[in-house]
Amino acid sequence: MSKLILKRNTLLIPVELCEYVMRDKYFAPFSLYLALKFYFMDVFVLTTEDLESLREILGYDTIKSIKNNLRRLYKDGFIGLDQVTKRWHVRGLEFICRKYRFQSRTGVFFELSDIKNIRGFCVATVAASIIKSKKRKRWLQGSKKSCHCRTGSKNP
Repeated sequence: MSKLILKRNTLLIPVELCEYVMRDKYFAPFSLYLALKFYFMDVFVLTTEDLESLREILGYDTIKSIKNNLRRLYKDGFIGLDQVTKRWHVRGLEFICRKYRFQSRTGVFFELSDIKNIRGFCVATVAASIIKSKKRKRWLQGSKKSCHCRTGSKNP
């Protein structure tokens, strides 16, 4: 059983980050990143016991999968490593949004219980965002048509 202690209950995940994860098929590294955000606030050292706990939480077959995804997260800037102390640090979502130049501030709450279904979460998030934007566009177009005021009129 997992020896890791949960540090937070929910995370606010930017919709554009979910789009990025889907586009680049980044599901496995992203689920590890989220697990690290839930269990380690900022700086951490991974022990063999921690790796085993993360493997159980994420449902991976081997610890090698965790290590491979850690390398990918490091390469892509989601986590950093202090070369002197050999401590990892989890980069914040704000940093990642700036690094990848995400524009939108829209986000969705994510709970740890969804960690094994990250693909479904991302798909649902992006689909809901598309539906919401289409509804907003339709509403804006409808409100322009029903405007009874004259434009360019000099009379108040």
